[in-house]
Amino acid sequence: MKKTMLTKVVGLLLILTMLTMVACSRSDNEGKDNSTSKENSGSKDGKAANDSGTDDVSNEHITISMYNDATPPDFYPEETPIGQKILENTNVTLEIEYLVDDAETKEGLLLVSNELPDLISTRNVSKFIEAGVVVPLDDYIEKYGEDLKRVYGDDLELLRASDGHIYSISNSRGLAPWSKQPGKAMYIQQAVLQEFDYPEITTIDAYFDIIKKYQDKYPEINGQKTLGFTMLSDDWRFGIGVLGPIKFINGYQDDGEVLVDEVNGTYKSRLLYASPEAKAYFKKVNEMYLGGYFDESSFTSNYDQYNEKLTQGRVLGMHDQYWQIEQANSAILASDYPERAYVGLPILAEEGITEYYNQPTPVEASKGLMISTSCKDPERVFKFLNDLLKEENQKLNFWGEEGVEYTVADDGSFVFTDEQLALWQDDNYLRSRGVKAFDYPYPVISNLQYYSDGNIGRPNGDPDFMKASYTVLDLEVCDAYGWETLQSGFTYEPTRAYGFAWSMNPRTNNNEDATYALATAGDLMKSYVPKLILTDEGDFNSVWEEYAEKMDKINVSDYTDFIDAKIVERIEANNPSLQ
Repeated sequence: MKKTMLTKVVGLLLILTMLTMVACSRSDNEGKDNSTSKENSGSKDGKAANDSGTDDVSNEHITISMYNDATPPDFYPEETPIGQKILENTNVTLEIEYLVDDAETKEGLLLVSNELPDLISTRNVSKFIEAGVVVPLDDYIEKYGEDLKRVYGDDLELLRASDGHIYSISNSRGLAPWSKQPGKAMYIQQAVLQEFDYPEITTIDAYFDIIKKYQDKYPEINGQKTLGFTMLSDDWRFGIGVLGPIKFINGYQDDGEVLVDEVNGTYKSRLLYASPEAKAYFKKVNEMYLGGYFDESSFTSNYDQYNEKLTQGRVLGMHDQYWQIEQANSAILASDYPERAYVGLPILAEEGITEYYNQPTPVEASKGLMISTSCKDPERVFKFLNDLLKEENQKLNFWGEEGVEYTVADDGSFVFTDEQLALWQDDNYLRSRGVKAFDYPYPVISNLQYYSDGNIGRPNGDPDFMKASYTVLDLEVCDAYGWETLQSGFTYEPTRAYGFAWSMNPRTNNNEDATYALATAGDLMKSYVPKLILTDEGDFNSVWEEYAEKMDKINVSDYTDFIDAKIVERIEANNPSLQ
Protein backbone atom coordinates (compact mmCIF):
# COMPACT_ATOMS: atom_id res chain seq x y z
CA MET A 1 0.00 0.00 0.00
CA LYS A 2 1.32 3.46 -0.92
CA LYS A 3 0.24 5.01 2.35
CA THR A 4 2.02 2.33 4.39
CA MET A 5 5.18 2.56 2.30
CA LEU A 6 5.27 6.34 2.70
CA THR A 7 4.88 5.97 6.46
CA LYS A 8 7.76 3.51 6.58
CA VAL A 9 10.04 5.77 4.52
CA VAL A 10 9.28 8.83 6.64
CA GLY A 11 9.81 6.81 9.80
CA LEU A 12 13.17 5.51 8.58
CA LEU A 13 14.35 8.99 7.63
CA LEU A 14 13.33 10.24 11.07
CA ILE A 15 15.25 7.44 12.76
CA LEU A 16 18.38 8.00 10.68
CA THR A 17 18.23 11.73 11.39
CA MET A 18 17.79 11.20 15.10
CA LEU A 19 20.84 8.96 15.27
CA THR A 20 22.87 12.18 15.27
CA MET A 21 21.16 13.37 18.40
CA VAL A 22 22.56 12.83 21.86
CA ALA A 23 20.63 10.25 23.88
CA CYS A 24 19.62 11.04 27.43
CA SER A 25 21.20 8.45 29.69
CA ARG A 26 21.34 7.76 33.40
CA SER A 27 24.93 6.55 32.99
CA ASP A 28 27.65 8.62 34.58
CA ASN A 29 30.14 6.97 32.23
CA GLU A 30 29.28 8.63 28.93
CA GLY A 31 31.76 7.90 26.19
CA LYS A 32 32.69 4.49 27.62
CA ASP A 33 32.11 1.19 25.87
CA ASN A 34 28.43 0.29 26.18
CA SER A 35 29.16 -3.43 26.36
CA THR A 36 29.14 -5.58 29.46
CA SER A 37 32.13 -4.99 31.71
CA LYS A 38 33.52 -6.94 34.65
CA GLU A 39 35.63 -5.73 37.50
CA ASN A 40 36.75 -6.74 40.95
CA SER A 41 34.21 -6.46 43.72
CA GLY A 42 34.86 -5.53 47.31
CA SER A 43 34.66 -9.14 48.49
CA LYS A 44 37.79 -11.29 48.57
CA ASP A 45 36.47 -13.94 46.21
CA GLY A 46 34.61 -11.55 43.92
CA LYS A 47 31.30 -13.24 44.67
CA ALA A 48 28.01 -11.81 45.81
CA ALA A 49 26.97 -12.47 49.38
CA ASN A 50 24.08 -14.77 48.49
CA ASP A 51 25.67 -16.60 45.54
CA SER A 52 24.22 -20.07 45.21
CA GLY A 53 27.00 -21.31 42.95
CA THR A 54 24.98 -21.33 39.72
CA ASP A 55 26.76 -23.84 37.47
CA ASP A 56 29.72 -22.54 35.47
CA VAL A 57 28.75 -18.84 35.57
CA SER A 58 31.22 -16.31 36.88
CA ASN A 59 30.00 -14.26 39.79
CA GLU A 60 32.47 -11.46 39.35
CA HIS A 61 31.14 -7.95 39.71
CA ILE A 62 29.65 -6.80 36.42
CA THR A 63 28.41 -3.50 35.01
CA ILE A 64 25.32 -4.04 32.86
CA SER A 65 23.98 -1.47 30.43
CA MET A 66 20.23 -1.37 30.03
CA TYR A 67 17.43 0.40 28.18
CA ASN A 68 14.31 0.68 30.36
CA ASP A 69 11.16 1.62 28.45
CA ALA A 70 9.64 3.15 31.59
CA THR A 71 9.94 6.85 32.37
CA PRO A 72 12.59 7.86 34.93
CA PRO A 73 11.48 7.04 38.50
CA ASP A 74 11.51 9.57 41.34
CA PHE A 75 14.17 7.46 43.04
CA TYR A 76 16.65 5.40 41.04
CA PRO A 77 17.22 1.85 42.35
CA GLU A 78 20.89 2.43 43.12
CA GLU A 79 19.99 5.53 45.14
CA THR A 80 17.74 3.66 47.58
CA PRO A 81 18.83 1.50 50.54
CA ILE A 82 16.89 -1.55 49.39
CA GLY A 83 17.88 -1.14 45.74
CA GLN A 84 21.54 -0.91 46.80
CA LYS A 85 21.21 -4.08 48.88
CA ILE A 86 19.73 -6.04 45.96
CA LEU A 87 22.50 -4.82 43.65
CA GLU A 88 25.07 -5.89 46.26
CA ASN A 89 23.44 -9.30 46.56
CA THR A 90 23.60 -9.80 42.79
CA ASN A 91 27.06 -8.17 42.54
CA VAL A 92 25.90 -5.88 39.74
CA THR A 93 26.06 -2.22 38.78
CA LEU A 94 23.36 -1.06 36.38
CA GLU A 95 23.76 1.78 33.88
CA ILE A 96 20.17 2.47 32.87
CA GLU A 97 18.85 4.67 30.10
CA TYR A 98 15.19 5.46 30.72
CA LEU A 99 12.55 6.48 28.22
CA VAL A 100 12.26 10.25 27.98
CA ASP A 101 10.19 10.65 24.84
CA ASP A 102 8.38 8.37 22.40
CA ALA A 103 9.02 4.62 22.80
CA GLU A 104 8.57 3.79 19.12
CA THR A 105 11.09 6.39 18.01
CA LYS A 106 13.60 5.44 20.72
CA GLU A 107 13.35 1.74 19.95
CA GLY A 108 13.68 2.46 16.24
CA LEU A 109 16.96 4.21 17.01
CA LEU A 110 18.12 1.21 19.01
CA LEU A 111 17.37 -1.13 16.14
CA VAL A 112 19.47 0.83 13.64
CA SER A 113 22.37 1.41 16.01
CA ASN A 114 25.49 -0.74 15.89
CA GLU A 115 25.69 -1.18 19.65
CA LEU A 116 22.75 -2.15 21.80
CA PRO A 117 22.70 -2.13 25.59
CA ASP A 118 23.07 -5.51 27.28
CA LEU A 119 19.45 -5.55 28.44
CA ILE A 120 16.44 -4.21 26.55
CA SER A 121 13.03 -3.67 28.11
CA THR A 122 10.18 -3.23 25.64
CA ARG A 123 6.45 -3.58 25.19
CA ASN A 124 7.07 -4.85 21.67
CA VAL A 125 9.29 -7.93 21.92
CA SER A 126 8.38 -9.19 18.43
CA LYS A 127 10.05 -6.19 16.81
CA PHE A 128 13.42 -7.02 18.38
CA ILE A 129 13.07 -10.76 17.77
CA GLU A 130 12.35 -10.21 14.07
CA ALA A 131 15.31 -7.85 13.80
CA GLY A 132 17.59 -10.61 15.11
CA VAL A 133 19.16 -8.41 17.80
CA VAL A 134 18.24 -10.46 20.89
CA VAL A 135 19.48 -13.87 21.97
CA PRO A 136 17.34 -16.94 22.70
CA LEU A 137 17.33 -17.76 26.41
CA ASP A 138 16.40 -21.47 26.25
CA ASP A 139 19.87 -22.86 26.99
CA TYR A 140 20.48 -20.32 29.76
CA ILE A 141 17.14 -21.14 31.36
CA GLU A 142 17.92 -24.85 31.27
CA LYS A 143 21.47 -24.50 32.63
CA TYR A 144 21.32 -21.49 34.93
CA GLY A 145 17.64 -20.67 35.46
CA GLU A 146 16.85 -22.59 38.64
CA ASP A 147 15.10 -19.67 40.31
CA LEU A 148 13.42 -18.51 37.12
CA LYS A 149 11.96 -21.99 36.55
CA ARG A 150 10.87 -22.22 40.18
CA VAL A 151 9.05 -18.88 40.15
CA TYR A 152 7.67 -18.77 36.58
CA GLY A 153 6.92 -22.47 36.12
CA ASP A 154 4.46 -23.08 33.28
CA ASP A 155 4.36 -19.35 32.47
CA LEU A 156 7.68 -19.78 30.68
CA GLU A 157 5.97 -21.83 27.98
CA LEU A 158 3.64 -18.90 27.26
CA LEU A 159 6.68 -16.76 26.45
CA ARG A 160 7.78 -18.83 23.46
CA ALA A 161 7.96 -16.99 20.15
CA SER A 162 6.63 -18.42 16.90
CA ASP A 163 10.02 -20.02 16.18
CA GLY A 164 9.80 -22.02 19.41
CA HIS A 165 12.41 -20.06 21.40
CA ILE A 166 12.09 -17.92 24.53
CA TYR A 167 13.69 -14.50 24.08
CA SER A 168 12.13 -12.43 26.85
CA ILE A 169 11.11 -12.61 30.48
CA SER A 170 7.86 -10.80 31.15
CA ASN A 171 7.26 -8.83 34.31
CA SER A 172 3.51 -8.81 33.79
CA ARG A 173 2.01 -11.79 35.57
CA GLY A 174 -1.37 -12.78 36.97
CA LEU A 175 -2.19 -11.04 40.22
CA ALA A 176 -4.56 -11.99 42.98
CA PRO A 177 -7.97 -10.27 42.99
CA TRP A 178 -7.20 -8.32 46.09
CA SER A 179 -5.14 -5.27 46.75
CA LYS A 180 -6.02 -2.08 48.53
CA GLN A 181 -8.24 -0.95 45.67
CA PRO A 182 -9.71 -2.60 42.58
CA GLY A 183 -7.51 -2.16 39.52
CA LYS A 184 -10.13 -0.80 37.11
CA ALA A 185 -13.23 0.99 38.34
CA MET A 186 -15.45 4.02 38.24
CA TYR A 187 -13.91 5.86 41.17
CA ILE A 188 -15.75 8.22 43.49
CA GLN A 189 -14.74 10.22 46.54
CA GLN A 190 -15.50 8.57 49.85
CA ALA A 191 -16.86 11.93 51.04
CA VAL A 192 -19.62 11.74 48.42
CA LEU A 193 -20.74 8.32 49.59
CA GLN A 194 -20.58 9.36 53.24
CA GLU A 195 -22.60 12.52 52.59
CA PHE A 196 -25.57 10.51 51.34
CA ASP A 197 -25.26 7.67 53.84
CA TYR A 198 -23.69 5.16 51.45
CA PRO A 199 -26.46 4.65 48.91
CA GLU A 200 -26.52 1.63 46.60
CA ILE A 201 -24.98 2.81 43.33
CA THR A 202 -24.86 0.27 40.51
CA THR A 203 -25.73 2.13 37.29
CA ILE A 204 -24.07 4.96 35.40
CA ASP A 205 -27.18 7.10 35.85
CA ALA A 206 -27.09 6.65 39.62
CA TYR A 207 -23.35 7.33 39.65
CA PHE A 208 -23.68 10.60 37.74
CA ASP A 209 -26.76 11.63 39.75
CA ILE A 210 -25.00 11.42 43.11
CA ILE A 211 -22.05 13.39 41.72
CA LYS A 212 -24.43 16.12 40.54
CA LYS A 213 -26.19 16.23 43.91
CA TYR A 214 -22.91 16.58 45.77
CA GLN A 215 -21.53 19.26 43.45
CA ASP A 216 -24.76 21.23 43.75
CA LYS A 217 -24.37 21.12 47.52
CA TYR A 218 -20.63 21.87 47.51
CA PRO A 219 -19.73 23.95 44.42
CA GLU A 220 -16.30 24.60 45.92
CA ILE A 221 -13.84 22.32 47.72
CA ASN A 222 -10.78 23.67 49.49
CA GLY A 223 -11.45 27.08 47.96
CA GLN A 224 -11.51 25.82 44.36
CA LYS A 225 -14.24 24.92 41.89
CA THR A 226 -15.61 21.42 42.35
CA LEU A 227 -15.07 19.18 39.32
CA GLY A 228 -17.82 16.59 39.18
CA PHE A 229 -16.41 14.18 36.60
CA THR A 230 -13.08 14.25 34.78
CA MET A 231 -11.32 12.14 32.17
CA LEU A 232 -7.66 11.28 31.65
CA SER A 233 -6.98 11.73 27.94
CA ASP A 234 -3.22 12.25 27.80
CA ASP A 235 -1.62 10.34 24.91
CA TRP A 236 -2.00 6.53 25.19
CA ARG A 237 -3.87 6.94 28.50
CA PHE A 238 -6.85 8.06 26.40
CA GLY A 239 -7.69 4.38 25.97
CA ILE A 240 -7.99 3.96 29.74
CA GLY A 241 -9.62 7.16 30.93
CA VAL A 242 -11.92 7.90 27.99
CA LEU A 243 -12.63 4.57 26.28
CA GLY A 244 -12.39 2.23 29.27
CA PRO A 245 -15.90 2.83 30.64
CA ILE A 246 -17.51 1.97 27.28
CA LYS A 247 -16.34 -1.61 27.73
CA PHE A 248 -16.86 -2.12 31.42
CA ILE A 249 -20.25 -0.51 32.01
CA ASN A 250 -21.64 -2.64 29.18
CA GLY A 251 -20.34 -5.93 30.55
CA TYR A 252 -17.34 -6.42 28.26
CA GLN A 253 -13.87 -7.46 29.35
CA ASP A 254 -10.86 -5.30 28.54
CA ASP A 255 -10.28 -6.14 24.88
CA GLY A 256 -8.57 -2.89 24.01
CA GLU A 257 -10.06 -1.19 20.96
CA VAL A 258 -12.80 -3.76 20.34
CA LEU A 259 -15.91 -5.22 21.93
CA VAL A 260 -15.95 -9.00 21.50
CA ASP A 261 -19.35 -10.70 21.33
CA GLU A 262 -19.88 -14.43 21.70
CA VAL A 263 -22.48 -15.76 19.26
CA ASN A 264 -23.22 -19.49 19.12
CA GLY A 265 -19.83 -20.30 20.58
CA THR A 266 -17.95 -18.06 18.14
CA TYR A 267 -16.21 -14.81 19.10
CA LYS A 268 -16.73 -11.80 16.84
CA SER A 269 -15.12 -8.42 17.39
CA ARG A 270 -16.29 -4.92 16.49
CA LEU A 271 -14.47 -1.63 16.86
CA LEU A 272 -15.78 0.24 19.88
CA TYR A 273 -14.96 3.76 18.64
CA ALA A 274 -18.29 4.45 16.91
CA SER A 275 -20.31 1.65 18.49
CA PRO A 276 -23.82 2.17 19.90
CA GLU A 277 -22.27 1.68 23.35
CA ALA A 278 -19.82 4.51 22.73
CA LYS A 279 -22.58 6.81 21.52
CA ALA A 280 -24.72 6.16 24.61
CA TYR A 281 -21.83 6.76 27.01
CA PHE A 282 -20.53 9.91 25.33
CA LYS A 283 -24.10 11.26 25.27
CA LYS A 284 -24.33 10.87 29.04
CA VAL A 285 -20.98 12.60 29.55
CA ASN A 286 -22.15 15.40 27.23
CA GLU A 287 -25.18 15.84 29.47
CA MET A 288 -22.81 16.14 32.45
CA TYR A 289 -20.94 18.85 30.53
CA LEU A 290 -24.12 20.75 29.65
CA GLY A 291 -25.09 20.73 33.32
CA GLY A 292 -21.71 22.07 34.42
CA TYR A 293 -20.59 18.81 36.03
CA PHE A 294 -17.81 17.84 33.61
CA ASP A 295 -14.21 19.03 33.82
CA GLU A 296 -13.75 21.03 30.60
CA SER A 297 -9.95 20.77 30.87
CA SER A 298 -10.10 16.98 30.52
CA PHE A 299 -8.87 17.07 26.92
CA THR A 300 -6.07 19.58 27.49
CA SER A 301 -4.63 18.37 30.81
CA ASN A 302 -1.58 16.11 30.76
CA TYR A 303 -1.07 13.26 33.22
CA ASP A 304 0.69 15.43 35.82
CA GLN A 305 -2.04 18.07 35.67
CA TYR A 306 -4.70 15.38 35.98
CA ASN A 307 -3.05 14.03 39.13
CA GLU A 308 -2.69 17.54 40.49
CA LYS A 309 -6.45 18.05 40.20
CA LEU A 310 -7.07 14.77 42.00
CA THR A 311 -4.59 15.63 44.76
CA GLN A 312 -6.38 18.94 45.35
CA GLY A 313 -9.40 16.91 46.46
CA ARG A 314 -11.86 18.64 44.15
CA VAL A 315 -12.55 15.90 41.57
CA LEU A 316 -15.56 13.84 42.63
CA GLY A 317 -15.32 10.98 40.13
CA MET A 318 -13.55 9.46 37.12
CA HIS A 319 -12.79 6.13 35.50
CA ASP A 320 -9.23 4.91 35.86
CA GLN A 321 -6.89 2.11 36.80
CA TYR A 322 -5.70 2.40 40.37
CA TRP A 323 -1.98 2.35 39.58
CA GLN A 324 -2.48 5.65 37.74
CA ILE A 325 -4.10 7.39 40.71
CA GLU A 326 -2.31 5.62 43.56
CA GLN A 327 0.20 8.38 44.15
CA ALA A 328 -2.52 11.05 44.16
CA ASN A 329 -4.69 8.96 46.46
CA SER A 330 -1.77 8.45 48.86
CA ALA A 331 -1.21 12.21 48.93
CA ILE A 332 -4.88 12.77 49.74
CA LEU A 333 -4.73 10.24 52.60
CA ALA A 334 -1.73 12.09 54.02
CA SER A 335 -3.45 15.49 53.70
CA ASP A 336 -5.88 17.37 55.93
CA TYR A 337 -8.77 16.03 53.84
CA PRO A 338 -8.43 12.21 53.77
CA GLU A 339 -12.18 11.89 53.18
CA ARG A 340 -11.44 13.00 49.59
CA ALA A 341 -9.73 9.65 48.89
CA TYR A 342 -11.31 7.42 46.25
CA VAL A 343 -13.16 4.14 46.30
CA GLY A 344 -13.86 2.08 43.17
CA LEU A 345 -17.34 0.94 42.14
CA PRO A 346 -18.39 -1.63 39.47
CA ILE A 347 -20.78 0.72 37.69
CA LEU A 348 -22.87 -0.70 34.83
CA ALA A 349 -25.09 0.75 32.10
CA GLU A 350 -28.11 -0.97 33.59
CA GLU A 351 -29.08 -3.59 36.16
CA GLY A 352 -28.57 -7.25 35.32
CA ILE A 353 -25.32 -6.95 33.33
CA THR A 354 -22.42 -9.18 34.41
CA GLU A 355 -19.39 -7.00 35.06
CA TYR A 356 -15.86 -7.70 33.82
CA TYR A 357 -13.89 -4.81 35.26
CA ASN A 358 -11.06 -6.91 36.71
CA GLN A 359 -9.93 -10.39 35.72
CA PRO A 360 -6.84 -12.56 36.15
CA THR A 361 -4.29 -11.62 33.50
CA PRO A 362 -2.18 -14.28 31.77
CA VAL A 363 1.52 -13.57 31.48
CA GLU A 364 2.03 -10.93 28.79
CA ALA A 365 4.39 -12.23 26.12
CA SER A 366 4.21 -8.96 24.16
CA LYS A 367 6.46 -7.16 26.63
CA GLY A 368 9.54 -8.27 28.46
CA LEU A 369 13.23 -7.98 29.27
CA MET A 370 15.71 -9.34 26.70
CA ILE A 371 19.46 -9.81 26.33
CA SER A 372 20.87 -8.20 23.19
CA THR A 373 23.31 -9.70 20.71
CA SER A 374 25.73 -6.88 21.65
CA CYS A 375 26.07 -8.29 25.16
CA LYS A 376 29.56 -9.74 25.65
CA ASP A 377 28.68 -11.94 28.63
CA PRO A 378 25.07 -13.09 28.22
CA GLU A 379 25.49 -15.94 30.74
CA ARG A 380 26.47 -13.50 33.51
CA VAL A 381 23.68 -11.09 32.57
CA PHE A 382 21.18 -13.94 32.62
CA LYS A 383 22.51 -14.95 36.02
CA PHE A 384 21.63 -11.46 37.26
CA LEU A 385 18.04 -11.90 36.07
CA ASN A 386 17.84 -15.31 37.69
CA ASP A 387 19.39 -14.05 40.94
CA LEU A 388 16.82 -11.28 41.22
CA LEU A 389 14.29 -14.07 41.81
CA LYS A 390 16.09 -15.52 44.81
CA GLU A 391 13.83 -15.34 47.83
CA GLU A 392 16.07 -12.92 49.71
CA ASN A 393 15.91 -10.41 46.86
CA GLN A 394 12.18 -10.77 46.21
CA LYS A 395 11.42 -10.31 49.91
CA LEU A 396 13.57 -7.18 49.97
CA ASN A 397 11.92 -5.87 46.84
CA PHE A 398 8.31 -6.39 47.86
CA TRP A 399 8.37 -6.50 51.67
CA GLY A 400 11.30 -4.23 52.50
CA GLU A 401 13.77 -4.91 55.29
CA GLU A 402 12.96 -7.06 58.29
CA GLY A 403 12.65 -4.91 61.38
CA VAL A 404 12.04 -1.78 59.33
CA GLU A 405 9.08 -2.32 56.99
CA TYR A 406 7.86 -5.58 58.59
CA THR A 407 8.41 -7.90 61.55
CA VAL A 408 8.83 -11.67 61.67
CA ALA A 409 6.53 -13.25 64.27
CA ASP A 410 7.47 -16.23 66.43
CA ASP A 411 5.75 -18.57 63.96
CA GLY A 412 7.75 -17.13 61.06
CA SER A 413 4.91 -15.15 59.50
CA PHE A 414 5.44 -11.58 58.31
CA VAL A 415 3.47 -9.10 60.42
CA PHE A 416 3.39 -5.34 60.94
CA THR A 417 3.46 -3.10 63.97
CA ASP A 418 1.18 -0.07 63.94
CA GLU A 419 4.22 2.06 63.15
CA GLN A 420 5.16 -0.15 60.22
CA LEU A 421 1.63 -0.12 58.86
CA ALA A 422 1.80 3.67 58.88
CA LEU A 423 4.92 3.49 56.71
CA TRP A 424 3.01 1.46 54.11
CA GLN A 425 0.53 4.30 53.79
CA ASP A 426 3.31 6.67 52.73
CA ASP A 427 3.99 6.01 49.06
CA ASN A 428 6.85 8.52 48.95
CA TYR A 429 8.55 6.77 51.86
CA LEU A 430 8.29 3.37 50.18
CA ARG A 431 9.70 4.67 46.90
CA SER A 432 12.56 6.47 48.66
CA ARG A 433 13.42 3.27 50.52
CA GLY A 434 13.40 1.25 47.30
CA VAL A 435 10.39 -0.98 47.94
CA LYS A 436 9.45 -2.34 44.49
CA ALA A 437 12.54 -0.69 42.95
CA PHE A 438 12.99 -3.92 41.02
CA ASP A 439 9.40 -4.42 39.93
CA TYR A 440 8.81 -3.40 36.29
CA PRO A 441 10.49 -4.48 34.02
CA TYR A 442 12.37 -7.12 36.00
CA PRO A 443 11.35 -10.75 36.63
CA VAL A 444 9.20 -10.98 39.74
CA ILE A 445 7.20 -13.27 41.98
CA SER A 446 3.43 -12.76 41.73
CA ASN A 447 1.13 -12.11 44.66
CA LEU A 448 -0.45 -15.50 44.05
CA GLN A 449 2.77 -17.29 45.03
CA TYR A 450 4.40 -18.15 48.34
CA TYR A 451 7.95 -18.32 49.62
CA SER A 452 9.39 -21.53 51.04
CA ASP A 453 8.67 -20.25 54.57
CA GLY A 454 4.94 -19.97 53.79
CA ASN A 455 4.73 -16.19 53.45
CA ILE A 456 2.90 -14.66 50.49
CA GLY A 457 4.99 -13.24 47.63
CA ARG A 458 3.85 -9.65 48.08
CA PRO A 459 1.97 -7.90 50.89
CA ASN A 460 -0.88 -6.99 48.55
CA GLY A 461 -1.53 -10.70 48.06
CA ASP A 462 -2.74 -10.88 51.66
CA PRO A 463 -6.27 -9.51 52.25
CA ASP A 464 -5.52 -9.25 55.97
CA PHE A 465 -2.63 -6.90 55.23
CA MET A 466 -4.89 -4.85 53.01
CA LYS A 467 -7.53 -4.54 55.68
CA ALA A 468 -4.93 -3.74 58.32
CA SER A 469 -3.80 -0.80 56.18
CA TYR A 470 -7.31 0.60 55.73
CA THR A 471 -8.25 3.96 57.16
CA VAL A 472 -11.24 4.42 59.45
CA LEU A 473 -13.20 5.68 56.46
CA ASP A 474 -12.15 2.68 54.35
CA LEU A 475 -13.53 0.39 57.02
CA GLU A 476 -16.68 2.47 57.22
CA VAL A 477 -17.20 2.05 53.46
CA CYS A 478 -16.68 -1.72 53.70
CA ASP A 479 -19.05 -2.00 56.64
CA ALA A 480 -21.74 0.06 54.92
CA TYR A 481 -21.70 -2.11 51.79
CA GLY A 482 -21.02 -5.43 53.50
CA TRP A 483 -17.62 -5.84 51.84
CA GLU A 484 -14.66 -7.72 53.26
CA THR A 485 -12.27 -5.45 51.35
CA LEU A 486 -12.59 -2.53 48.93
CA GLN A 487 -12.28 -5.13 46.17
CA SER A 488 -15.25 -7.17 47.32
CA GLY A 489 -17.85 -5.37 45.23
CA PHE A 490 -16.32 -6.82 42.05
CA THR A 491 -17.01 -10.31 40.72
CA TYR A 492 -13.68 -11.26 39.05
CA GLU A 493 -15.05 -13.36 36.23
CA PRO A 494 -12.68 -15.83 34.48
CA THR A 495 -10.63 -14.56 31.56
CA ARG A 496 -11.68 -15.82 28.13
CA ALA A 497 -9.62 -18.57 26.50
CA TYR A 498 -7.95 -16.09 24.12
CA GLY A 499 -6.79 -13.80 26.90
CA PHE A 500 -7.28 -10.15 25.97
CA ALA A 501 -7.50 -8.60 22.50
CA TRP A 502 -5.50 -5.56 23.62
CA SER A 503 -2.39 -7.76 23.49
CA MET A 504 -3.00 -8.60 19.82
CA ASN A 505 -0.85 -6.14 17.91
CA PRO A 506 -1.21 -6.01 14.10
CA ARG A 507 2.01 -4.05 13.72
CA THR A 508 4.13 -6.72 15.42
CA ASN A 509 2.32 -9.30 13.29
CA ASN A 510 3.31 -7.40 10.13
CA ASN A 511 -0.31 -6.83 9.16
CA GLU A 512 -0.04 -3.46 7.42
CA ASP A 513 -3.71 -3.17 6.46
CA ALA A 514 -4.91 -3.79 10.00
CA THR A 515 -2.29 -1.41 11.40
CA TYR A 516 -3.31 1.35 9.01
CA ALA A 517 -7.04 0.84 9.66
CA LEU A 518 -6.59 1.03 13.43
CA ALA A 519 -4.35 4.10 13.28
CA THR A 520 -6.69 5.95 10.90
CA ALA A 521 -9.78 5.11 12.94
CA GLY A 522 -7.97 6.04 16.16
CA ASP A 523 -6.96 9.46 14.84
CA LEU A 524 -10.52 10.16 13.75
CA MET A 525 -11.92 9.02 17.08
CA LYS A 526 -9.53 11.19 19.10
CA SER A 527 -10.43 14.23 17.02
CA TYR A 528 -14.18 13.76 17.49
CA VAL A 529 -14.62 12.62 21.10
CA PRO A 530 -13.86 16.09 22.53
CA LYS A 531 -16.33 17.60 20.02
CA LEU A 532 -19.02 15.11 21.03
CA ILE A 533 -18.63 15.66 24.76
CA LEU A 534 -18.19 19.43 24.62
CA THR A 535 -20.86 20.12 22.01
CA ASP A 536 -23.78 22.48 22.59
CA GLU A 537 -27.22 21.32 23.65
CA GLY A 538 -29.12 19.74 20.79
CA ASP A 539 -26.06 19.26 18.58
CA PHE A 540 -24.82 15.89 19.83
CA ASN A 541 -26.71 13.74 17.30
CA SER A 542 -25.60 15.77 14.28
CA VAL A 543 -21.95 15.67 15.39
CA TRP A 544 -22.26 11.93 15.97
CA GLU A 545 -23.74 11.37 12.50
CA GLU A 546 -20.87 13.28 10.93
CA TYR A 547 -18.37 11.24 12.95
CA ALA A 548 -20.03 7.89 12.18
CA GLU A 549 -20.21 8.69 8.46
CA LYS A 550 -16.45 9.34 8.37
CA MET A 551 -15.75 6.19 10.38
CA ASP A 552 -17.79 4.14 7.90
CA LYS A 553 -15.37 5.16 5.14
CA ILE A 554 -12.46 3.49 6.95
CA ASN A 555 -11.90 -0.22 6.35
CA VAL A 556 -12.10 -1.07 10.05
CA SER A 557 -12.83 -4.68 9.09
CA ASP A 558 -9.13 -4.97 8.19
CA TYR A 559 -8.48 -4.63 11.91
CA THR A 560 -11.42 -6.61 13.31
CA ASP A 561 -10.72 -9.47 10.89
CA PHE A 562 -7.18 -9.57 12.25
CA ILE A 563 -8.50 -9.72 15.83
CA ASP A 564 -11.00 -12.48 14.96
CA ALA A 565 -8.29 -14.58 13.33
CA LYS A 566 -5.95 -14.04 16.28
CA ILE A 567 -8.67 -15.13 18.71
CA VAL A 568 -9.10 -18.40 16.80
CA GLU A 569 -5.32 -18.90 16.63
CA ARG A 570 -4.89 -18.46 20.39
CA ILE A 571 -7.78 -20.75 21.27
CA GLU A 572 -6.52 -23.48 18.94
CA ALA A 573 -3.00 -23.15 20.38
CA ASN A 574 -4.36 -23.08 23.95
CA ASN A 575 -2.10 -20.08 24.54
CA PRO A 576 -3.74 -16.79 25.64
CA SER A 577 -0.38 -15.02 25.36
CA LEU A 578 0.44 -16.05 21.78
CA GLN A 579 1.68 -13.08 19.76
